[in-house]
Amino acid sequence: MFSSLVGAKPKITVWMTYGGTTGELISNLIKDEFTPKTGIEVEYVPMMAYPELMTKLILEILGGTAPDICSLEGYQVIELGMRGALEQMNQFGDYKNIVNRFYPGFSGQFIFNDKVYAIPGESSWTQSYYRKDVFKDLGLEPAVLWTDLENIIPKLKAREMDFYYENGMGYPRAYMAFLFQRGEDIFTKDNLKSNLDSPEAIKAFKTYTSLYTKHKVPVTMPDFQTFISGTVPYMVHLHYIYGLIDQMAPQIKGKWAPVHTPGTKRADGTISNAVPTSSFGYVIPKVKGRSQEQRNAAWEFMKWYTAPETLAKMQKGFYEAPDKWVLIFGTKESFANAKYYPEHLNIISEVLDQGVKMISIPGGYSTYRYIDFAFNKVVLQNEDPEVALKKAANDSTLELERKRKEFARFLKDM
Repeated sequence: MFSSLVGAKPKITVWMTYGGTTGELISNLIKDEFTPKTGIEVEYVPMMAYPELMTKLILEILGGTAPDICSLEGYQVIELGMRGALEQMNQFGDYKNIVNRFYPGFSGQFIFNDKVYAIPGESSWTQSYYRKDVFKDLGLEPAVLWTDLENIIPKLKAREMDFYYENGMGYPRAYMAFLFQRGEDIFTKDNLKSNLDSPEAIKAFKTYTSLYTKHKVPVTMPDFQTFISGTVPYMVHLHYIYGLIDQMAPQIKGKWAPVHTPGTKRADGTISNAVPTSSFGYVIPKVKGRSQEQRNAAWEFMKWYTAPETLAKMQKGFYEAPDKWVLIFGTKESFANAKYYPEHLNIISEVLDQGVKMISIPGGYSTYRYIDFAFNKVVLQNEDPEVALKKAANDSTLELERKRKEFARFLKDM
């Protein structure tokens, strides 16, 4: 699994997003297992994943004091990687063996021009949930297609219930499910321009925003307790909600279930239930003068941290902690060890198999902002969705062009 470096005894610094009880769990695993087996000492530093983290890391890299390993969001990985600020993971001889642990939908987002800048960490995806007991009483079934909601939502509203779609007030992840199901993405296939003005992207945006403009579903969920009480018995949310339901509402155990997010019928007649997947990325910052021995030590940590037995212990510890988190880390083994109820494993596995990675490109994060603007114009200001999205497409393409000029000296060498 990992080679012994006993005798070399380098020391590495690791910045991770886990603090409190979970951070203590990881720190203890490092001290009790990783260091004794490898001889590599580790300074574990909890570091929140705030947007300014990338700026802090850049300053640390320039100062020669960057950590050996740091966890970042997907777009941050590519922004730093293409600047030459991160080590390439595929420089290590056994990289392919390690990356094969992961679902492609989680590992692919850290690749740009065939260069791999991160290993996936905690993973996220869009997941739907429904109250089986409420639906049975109402004679309803979860939606197969988005159009099925035209029958479901009115029946829920007639009983003072509702459907909810977590949108983060326009965060593009919510829109991407509609787009991915049509076989499209927010960028053109050459990653040079916005794809938001394509016919399929516009259709997807109209379907998405119609949930709020036509069907009047709530833009925000008043209280998570509404799912538990049955007031909102059907919702599209994120993966971590599973653990919250399990923790907060043991009284409805067996009365709820995860389910496929409503899908889109494609031209060939097949139905796509694709949802966006993403992951935190663990990177090795590139620091001038840092020895190969130090880089190898960081890679040994990566291999140990993503090994099945390590992740299984983390998952068990996270679930037994007060917050009772049910998490996976992008690997097939960690899914098998996740604390899901056995009757839910097949559906969640199917969801992950259809998952589509959220692509990150230099400057691409600005496109998220323009999707957010378009959503607010349509839902809050009554603007025509096609007009709003075409404006977002134009602004996004101009921004991508500016970024390519700004980063030309980096991209030329990639």
